[in-house]
Amino acid sequence: MILARNLEMLVLATRARKRHAPAATVVYECLDIHRMLLSNSPGGGLLRLLETKLCQEVDLLLTSSPAFVRNYFTPRGFLAPIRLVENKVLVLSDTASRTTPRRPPPGPPWRIGWFGVIRCRKSLDILSSVARAAWGDVEVVIRGRPSGATFPDFEAAIANRPHIRYAGPYRNPDDLPDIYGDVHFNWAVDYYESGQNSSWLLPNRIYEGSFHGTIPIALKGVETGRC
Repeated sequence: MILARNLEMLVLATRARKRHAPAATVVYECLDIHRMLLSNSPGGGLLRLLETKLCQEVDLLLTSSPAFVRNYFTPRGFLAPIRLVENKVLVLSDTASRTTPRRPPPGPPWRIGWFGVIRCRKSLDILSSVARAAWGDVEVVIRGRPSGATFPDFEAAIANRPHIRYAGPYRNPDDLPDIYGDVHFNWAVDYYESGQNSSWLLPNRIYEGSFHGTIPIALKGVETGRC
C-alpha cells in the first residue's frame, strides 16, 4: 500500500506505483480541503483538474469529516470507496480511558480555552469582546502555535486585550489533561475559511476537549455544531 497524505504526495504515489509497485494499493488521505482547490481562479481550476486525473488511480480515500464527502468529493464524482476516519483521541491503554477528567472549580471566572493552531482573527476579536464585557467573570486561555500568516506578532496582537492570556505551545498528547482540565469551555469556532474548509472540518479540539470533559463552544449550522 502507498499512502499519500496530501495532493502533492499523491503525484509521487501514483508515479511510484507505476515504476516500482504496480500491484500496490494507492490511498489518498485528505484531512483538509485547501482554499486553492476551491478557488475559481485559473490556478484553482488547474489544481482540480490535476486532482481529478490523479484520483482515477486512487483505490481508497481517507477523510476526516462527513461534510468533506457531502460538499466536495461526492459533487466532484469521486469514484473510489471513501472511509471516514475522524480525528479522535488515540487511547492506547485502559488506564487512560478510565481516568476521570480533571475539572476546574466552578466560575466565575469562567475560563474558555482556545487550543491548537491559532489562525482565526475573528475568533480572537469575539473572545476579546466577551472577556472585556464580562469584567473579569470570563477569562480566555490560549495555548498552541499562532499562525504567522494571520498574526505576524501574536504577543502584540493580544497585549492590550484584558483577561486574555497566551500560555505558549503544548505537547500533544502529554499536556492535554492539564490544559483542558484548567478551563470550563473549549472554543471550537473557526472563521478562517468560513463557508468552505472551516465550515466542513471537525477539528482535533472537538475530540480532545470532549475526551477530557470540557464543554465545546461551536457554531450552529457548521459541521462542528452538528457533531
